[in-house]
Amino acid sequence: MPTGIVPRHRHEPFHYYLKASLVVGLTIGWLLGAIELSAITFHGAWQSATARLISPALFQVHGQSQLVGWVGLFIMGIAYQVMPRQRRVAIHTPVMAYAVLVLMLSGFALRAIAQPLSGGSGFFGGLTVLSAALELAAVLMFMAGLIRGRVMADSVQGPERFSRAALQWLAIALVLNLGATLYMASLGGSIVPDWLDRCLIIVELFGFITTMIFGVNARNLPLFVSVRPSAHAMRPMLTLLAIGTIFAAGGQVVSLGPAGAAMAVSLAGWLAILAATATYLVAIGLLRPRARNILPAGHSGWYEAYVLAAYFWLIVGLLIETGSLIAALAGSRPPADDLFLAALHAITVGFVSTMIMGMAARIVPAFGATRLYSRKLLIATWLCITAGTVLRVPSQALYTVAGGPFASLFGLSGVIQLLALVLFAINLWRTLDSSAADQASAVRRAEVVGIGISSRPGAMR
Repeated sequence: MPTGIVPRHRHEPFHYYLKASLVVGLTIGWLLGAIELSAITFHGAWQSATARLISPALFQVHGQSQLVGWVGLFIMGIAYQVMPRQRRVAIHTPVMAYAVLVLMLSGFALRAIAQPLSGGSGFFGGLTVLSAALELAAVLMFMAGLIRGRVMADSVQGPERFSRAALQWLAIALVLNLGATLYMASLGGSIVPDWLDRCLIIVELFGFITTMIFGVNARNLPLFVSVRPSAHAMRPMLTLLAIGTIFAAGGQVVSLGPAGAAMAVSLAGWLAILAATATYLVAIGLLRPRARNILPAGHSGWYEAYVLAAYFWLIVGLLIETGSLIAALAGSRPPADDLFLAALHAITVGFVSTMIMGMAARIVPAFGATRLYSRKLLIATWLCITAGTVLRVPSQALYTVAGGPFASLFGLSGVIQLLALVLFAINLWRTLDSSAADQASAVRRAEVVGIGISSRPGAMR
């Protein structure tokens, strides 16, 4: 990069965004999910102690914190680092970037405190609405910086189209989130209705997160995994993914009417998302034979293991959901709620979180021209996240049908997945601190050299 563009700060905004995403994940995200799963597992033995922990409101807090907190903050942090360098323009001043972060974190904290207490309470119901408004305001401020820097311009081509579409979907999702909290508060309850909550989850998961991951991978996989994507073949995929998201989310709204119509609309959406995913995998070249490059010193081939495992779980989750809808339309009675949750966690943990961990291990060290802190932690993280997903998906799918044996795996899967995030957090945190220290040292050396040159008589400045 040109010298004038290299930051001269020990810590940049993206450091704080990535660390904040880890903090959210380690508290009201993954930790809360593990506690809820453990409460379900031991409910029979300690009913009095676990009854208050098994709460739909807490599950909804956990879900929103995962999708917008853990994942959303991570994506925004990467955007603050990458987009100014791609477009040669600053998104925000550092003060504005930190203001966006404070608004987001305030929204998550308010939601975690207020929603479980909002049943019959206008005060806490109002705080829940305020939390959604803070998140929306933060994202609108973030997007205003992108628009000012023409990052959202119509002239954006290639993978950047995915990023632009993903951020537009994020704004739509947070508008829906605000509407959902308003609706919940108007009813005087503490739980967003199931159809509305699932509609929101689908928009966040596929409109925002999956679209963003597809765009980032279209740019980075050719560099890291030796694939040759076809830009022409990916163009219709973005439209197909958007159509699938609209139909899959719309099917949840239609569920207020005839059940058959709702399942048909949902199935059309899930099939479109599945077709878009298959089209993307072919277009990106991940299914074609690839040349094996010699890895430079300090790099690891485990990045590819993360990518392949992530896409495997995405296909598994989509097949579970489409299969359950086809079976229901054919007249059988599959455990629809269990299968939806199994598919949801195959995608959120198996696909999204695994992909983020793999991409971060490869991209974040490159930001600071340093190495990943520990290759052993990278491998251990992959083993834990994979083992936890292998336990969670079938135990969730068979929870109602098979009962006890699979219920006992709930708590174990949550603990193993939480361990994966802890290992990842240690590895990434130490890498970020190392890159910040290396950058500060490089700046000091450059300043010393600059002073030495300019102090000589007749030296060029």
